[in-house]
Amino acid sequence: MCLADGRAAVDRVADAGATEIVLVGFSLGGAVSSQIADHPLVRTVIGLAPWLPKELPMDGLAGRAVHVLHGSRDPLPGTPGVSPASSRAGFDRILLAGATGTYSLIPFGIHAIALRAPWGGLIPMPRATIWTRSVARLLIDD
Repeated sequence: MCLADGRAAVDRVADAGATEIVLVGFSLGGAVSSQIADHPLVRTVIGLAPWLPKELPMDGLAGRAVHVLHGSRDPLPGTPGVSPASSRAGFDRILLAGATGTYSLIPFGIHAIALRAPWGGLIPMPRATIWTRSVARLLIDD
């Protein structure tokens, strides 16, 4: 269902007149983005602590720019997350599939970038500003 929803969103943006699409996916969203990037308008994929298991084919990323950002402290003991070694292995497979890009570790970054507060707002986690600035820089430079 995630793939179908992602493809529908990309199609809708394309139908609305987009000429280029950048996908940004966090964790499982990184896996989804890697699988829907074969749309002809997708030129860049940014994965934030992406889950890129070896079972996922990466051939749809050929010719795209792929940038992976990952917190060096992901996962914290006893919490869910994706290890930097896992996303690095996925990124290496992406490069072998014919993509270009960068892999960057955020020192002391954890898996969560923000948490939902009981009152509904967001509480930024340590290094949230670095995550935000890094994505902004990639969007501007790409």
